[in-house]
Amino acid sequence: METNLLKRCPLFAGLRDEDLKRVKAIATLRQVGKKEILFSEGEEARGFYVILSGKVKLYKISSEGKEQILHVVSAPDAFAEAALFLEGSYPAFAESLSDSQLLYIPKRDFIRLIEKNPQLSINMIVSLSHYLRRFASLIEELSLKEVSSRIAKYLLDLSMKSSREGENPKEVELDL
Repeated sequence: METNLLKRCPLFAGLRDEDLKRVKAIATLRQVGKKEILFSEGEEARGFYVILSGKVKLYKISSEGKEQILHVVSAPDAFAEAALFLEGSYPAFAESLSDSQLLYIPKRDFIRLIEKNPQLSINMIVSLSHYLRRFASLIEELSLKEVSSRIAKYLLDLSMKSSREGENPKEVELDL
């Protein structure tokens, strides 16, 4: 695996090539099929993932069986990194929405890298801050906004994301 793939991930932005090689050395490449469960809510959190290709859905299931999608993640993003700092378990389920290529990065090894690299620590704080903002927005949308407003915001967000990825912003792919 090339370190160029890691450079695309915001978590590793600005890292020197030698630091990227250290990340690569602790990572395991995983090929997963569509609808494969990567981890379950309550499962011990032993690491996190970086998406090289494909998409992953993060979700919770209520006691009544209702699914709430928290986030759909695609390349080049990382997910489940917040679990690194929580003693215990993953707070949600993760399921691949397509055939995907992922990097699995174990918790203990990554924490050792963070301790030695201030830029990686800052990137982690930025990443966790984005999650905090996203979930605060989700709470606001679910509790305060009408359904039509929520749908409009969802479509606008998809359009903005597509335009950042170089796709045509007039067309969006819906993950259903």
